[in-house]
Amino acid sequence: MMNKYGKNEVNVKEMIEKLMKDKVKADKSKLPGICALDMEFNLSSIFVEMDTPQGLCGTRSTAALTIRASGEVSFCDKYLEKGVWFEKTINYHIQNETRDFSEVKL
Repeated sequence: MMNKYGKNEVNVKEMIEKLMKDKVKADKSKLPGICALDMEFNLSSIFVEMDTPQGLCGTRSTAALTIRASGEVSFCDKYLEKGVWFEKTINYHIQNETRDFSEVKL
């Protein structure tokens, strides 16, 4: 994605879709061997979807926070609820305050 945008602003929703929903699994030979190979392999992608004897296991939400130099803040959250994906974005502005810490004793 950085090749596409360079120093320009990255589209947050596109970042969530492309990066956070990446289902590409790791090379089995590079897994750490901490638990069963099949389990490690199924959990190795960024976005996890795995059927287990106890039911479906995996990613339930993804979120991205952007803060611009102008103070604009955007929090984008995608979450799974009862089998349906929802999206919520909250935008707000923070003030850039200059504080004098010269009198602060550490």
